[in-house]
Amino acid sequence: MSRKNSNTISLEDFKEKHYGKRGTQKREQLEKGYEHFKIGFMIKEASGS
Repeated sequence: MSRKNSNTISLEDFKEKHYGKRGTQKREQLEKGYEHFKIGFMIKEASGS
């Protein structure tokens, strides 16, 4: 008996709504920033800090 909240949107839809489609400058800056965050997090995890 699962119900989907009508106010819920996917992450992709959220990013498109607030940052535009892939290829736009604002969206690409978001995606690049996320990649940098992920790499930094993985380095931190690997170093045991």
